[in-house]
Amino acid sequence: MDSGVTQELDESELIAIFTADAERQGLRVQRVEASDRLLLAVTRSGSAVTGVERHQVTVDYYGTDAFLVDFDGMWTHVAFAYERDNRIEVAGDLVAAVSAYLRGDGVEPETSRLWRKPKRELLLTIDGGTLVLQREERGSAGPTA
Repeated sequence: MDSGVTQELDESELIAIFTADAERQGLRVQRVEASDRLLLAVTRSGSAVTGVERHQVTVDYYGTDAFLVDFDGMWTHVAFAYERDNRIEVAGDLVAAVSAYLRGDGVEPETSRLWRKPKRELLLTIDGGTLVLQREERGSAGPTA
């Protein structure tokens, strides 16, 4: 009998889903101890040479609706998922983004803006769509372990 309440995605399920997807992409996931949140560090297995220096991505999840993703302390992305099924889907999408990033995929167009500094972004093409990563500005607080 359905009570109408959506079952939450608990931390251990999220780790299992994320890790299984990551391993299929040749990635290694390590849980970092953090007192108030789930923090996963993702690296590429083996020593693939991509021509660009990309080492680690961290995925921060506080049990809320947001995933905060930090790509080597240079690029950031925030993904939102409000329902259990959406969180599972977002976890898979994030693994695909992390895999593309660590492979060295993506382009960095510099967008000029009138009266302001150029905007730096990294565009990753994943499954026919484009994910835009924002450049982490120096001095701003990004996700940390």
